[in-house]
Amino acid sequence: MTGERAPEADRTLLEGLRRAERWSAEIIAGHSAQDIAEREQCSPRHILRTAHLSGLSPRIKAAIVEGRQPVDLTLDRLIRDDIPLDFRTQEARYGLDPRRPC
Repeated sequence: MTGERAPEADRTLLEGLRRAERWSAEIIAGHSAQDIAEREQCSPRHILRTAHLSGLSPRIKAAIVEGRQPVDLTLDRLIRDDIPLDFRTQEARYGLDPRRPC
């Protein structure tokens, strides 16, 4: 449609999600958060808090990649939040419409 723009991904949030997946895989492979933190020049706590984002629901991840996440869903919010393990609880907390398919 004329005048409407396609959703645009939040680059900061997208990069945070990429780091989360990468760091989580490294931790699973046996690397310590301390080793990753030294390489990345940040704290081990930051590594662990960010890696925790790899546990986001597939619907939330898809919304982030497609740029259709709620505007208040920021990387800072996710890193600071205690993310529930249950996907439906995550989706409700972060404002995803349960009626919208994946």
